[in-house]
Formats: sequence, structure tokens, C-alpha cells
Amino acid sequence: MSRTFNELQVAGLITRCPSERDRRESVLTITAAGCEALTRDMADTDAWLANALGTITEGVGEILRIAATLMDQLAGCSTIARPDCAEQRSE
Repeated sequence: MSRTFNELQVAGLITRCPSERDRRESVLTITAAGCEALTRDMADTDAWLANALGTITEGVGEILRIAATLMDQLAGCSTIARPDCAEQRSE
């Protein structure tokens, strides 16, 4: 993460300063240039997704809506065992 943050800082997209609470931590702040880059990237992603969704059939769209609903439910459920935790699966 530190390498990524260094690259973002060198590019002028974020600023970093030591945390007042814990000097080992850094406080990251997005710059105006970072906001512009993020806005452009999100617009590109939104355009790509809108185009991709425009090419699917109604049936596939319904499957995606169902899958999205299930993913939302899973994301909100803290009692589901993680697949990488064998102890939880065996209980």
C-alpha cells in the first residue's frame, strides 16, 4: 500500500501527513487533481458499464438483478462462514 500511496503522492493526486494520534499512521487527503482524475475514471467506468449492460438480453438482465440482490444480502450477513476458514465450515 505504501508504494501505491507514494505513486499517488508523486503524481499529485493525494497528500500524506503523519497522524496526530499515531505517528506511524498517515492521513491521506485527495487533492483537486486527484478528484478530477477520480471523476474521469468513474465516468469512463460508468460509460463502459452502461454500454455493456446495453448489449445484454432481458433474461440476462433479470439474472444480474437477482445476483445483485443476493450479493447485497450476503454482504449484510455477518453469520456466513468464510470459505477460507475450515473451522467455521465444520461447525
